[in-house]
Amino acid sequence: MSGPVAARRRTGRRRATARNRDARFPPVAGAGPGGDSSGAPLRKISVLVVDDVYLVRRQVAQLVAADERLELVGSADDGLEALALIEALRPDLVVLDLVMPKMGGAEVLERIRKDWSATKVLVLTGAPSPTLHDALESHPDSLLYKDAVAEAGHICDEIVAVATGGRDTEGRKNLRHARRIDQDRDLTASELAVLSCAAEDASAPEIAARLGRSVKTVRNQIQAIHRKLDVSTTTGAVAKAYEIGLLGLSKPAGPTPGQDAPTRRVSRTK
Repeated sequence: MSGPVAARRRTGRRRATARNRDARFPPVAGAGPGGDSSGAPLRKISVLVVDDVYLVRRQVAQLVAADERLELVGSADDGLEALALIEALRPDLVVLDLVMPKMGGAEVLERIRKDWSATKVLVLTGAPSPTLHDALESHPDSLLYKDAVAEAGHICDEIVAVATGGRDTEGRKNLRHARRIDQDRDLTASELAVLSCAAEDASAPEIAARLGRSVKTVRNQIQAIHRKLDVSTTTGAVAKAYEIGLLGLSKPAGPTPGQDAPTRRVSRTK
């Protein structure tokens, strides 16, 4: 069979499959606050839960399924499966882990922003990490840490607030805080110029003379570079910069006095 009828049947089978997957996760009695006339949306908010850790995925799925404001439409344990379910189910919101097999959460979020821009994304992660840095580039809608899931109903309140346009939520506050930290870890163009000179074994006075700065300014910038790259010596900073691509793949053959460089973002990988 082909044509519109067959397409509708295939879509129906995909939806049924997704719901059947989550029959494994029955609601927790009393876990959800339920809907009421004071603030419940007119229709349920459809939610897809994506996490490779079974216990976390089950707990979040149970909380969502128990909340009368929400509809659990499926779950996935890796990024590729998540994309397939998003395509089939078009959920209102995705609860998204970052560290997963096959495709990480940051890549999934990038695809969501490109192909399903109306879908909200609540990032659920264990702690700040390099993957969170990557995810921030694609502008998630909310950020919660996994220890918050232990509070029954807490994540459900956040889902409702994000899906209905709430601004002053804990997840949005977490996002603002994470972005401030992320911005503080960027190397500026001026710092990269200092680091490039240091890679050529130039001393602080030599760097100052090359770049037309005071020695004190150069030394302050070197300390900032140490902090941002999470190293204790300039030699370590240069090595880290080559390792993560800030200074190219190999040490340059000759000096480039006074040459500045564009701002580059710093990887958190140690």
